[in-house]
Amino acid sequence: MGDPGSMRFFEIFNKQYLKRTLITLCSGLLALGIIFYISYHLTDSFENPLGLQNAVYVDQSKTIYAEGYILREETVLYASSSNTGSVTPAVADGQRVARYDRAADIYEGTSPDITARIEEIDSQLSLLERSQADDVSQVNTSGLDAAIFQNVQDIRAQVENGSFGEAVTMRTSFLVNIKKREILGGSMTDYSTQIALLKEERNALKAQLGSCLETYYTPQSGYYFSPASVDGYEAVFAADKLDDMTYDVFMELVEEEPQAPKRQTQCVGKLVTDFRWYLACPITKTEAAELEDGYSYTLVFPYNGNKSLRMKLDTVIPELPGTGAIAVFVCESIPAGFDYTRMQPVQISTADYRGFSVPASAVRILDGWEGVYVLDEVTVTFKRILIVYEGDGYYICVEGEEDPDCPYGWLRMNDVIITEGTELEVGKVIG
Repeated sequence: MGDPGSMRFFEIFNKQYLKRTLITLCSGLLALGIIFYISYHLTDSFENPLGLQNAVYVDQSKTIYAEGYILREETVLYASSSNTGSVTPAVADGQRVARYDRAADIYEGTSPDITARIEEIDSQLSLLERSQADDVSQVNTSGLDAAIFQNVQDIRAQVENGSFGEAVTMRTSFLVNIKKREILGGSMTDYSTQIALLKEERNALKAQLGSCLETYYTPQSGYYFSPASVDGYEAVFAADKLDDMTYDVFMELVEEEPQAPKRQTQCVGKLVTDFRWYLACPITKTEAAELEDGYSYTLVFPYNGNKSLRMKLDTVIPELPGTGAIAVFVCESIPAGFDYTRMQPVQISTADYRGFSVPASAVRILDGWEGVYVLDEVTVTFKRILIVYEGDGYYICVEGEEDPDCPYGWLRMNDVIITEGTELEVGKVIG
């Protein structure tokens, strides 16, 4: 038998060793558990990130995109005897003329470049002379700066669309607005010098065209437009044809070719004899159902530098049978500087909405109710939505009526919408 003291020592050593081993093992397991727990949640957070967006009000217009066809009461004007030469308008496009007013001169020489420059000078003179009559002290500087900026934007838009001719025609109002700004800034005292220089250039250009063969006087009052605006559709798209228009008849007009001049003498422009003009837009019956007769809508014309006009819905011509329709709008004014190209794209704003913009990815159905998950501090909850407009990848939503049978409230201002995330449920805590 061994020494009792030695045996006692080994017994105490073994107990302490086992105790330290157990403590080390438990500490290691606990550390591994903590590491696993942290790693799991870190990995989960990377694999399931949350997308968040505040609920804020936005304004949205519902738009119908269509091709518009212009119908007006137009009379093509011809010279009495001249069948050659250059036609030089004496008034600007769209200017109102009385009966027997001088509308154009026909010169012996032919030069499209000179004629075009004379027309541009006439437009500038018209604007400058009109501006000269205004009280410059009452002109708002910021308003002029905004107009100049819009001129630049319109010209840029036309260039980007490849409409270089339209961009050139827009420079007239741009240059006149710059002259107005110079007067307000003190670098110019009035328009007299500029008007005199333009008239001098105009006279010099006319001299290059030779002798005047004929001066044309309007046979009745109306709105004059230069020969460049004559497209051969004056008789095809006449406004009086709308009185008994059908869908099929209109579509036949769209397919017609422009009509050749009916006389051998020189065309000197055309006269619009009614200030009312119409825009006929082929759309679907579904789109037409959103329109109301007699109501005025905002129409945007991208071809006209995104100019917007308020036009009243005159009538809707349905396709019988079929799914198409013709929405006919009427405008009771002649907008200055408007391009009346016969067919051009148009955007019809049918309704205006104000609500929350919600990504389509955020919309869920919970217990039969449509809504979105919302992060309330660190807790996921659910809010209802009422969709009133569907856009490209998003909805416009508003609050609806309270329902005692629904346990969920409506989406409110500044709620934090969860736009992306998985395994979402009401009451889940997000660390």
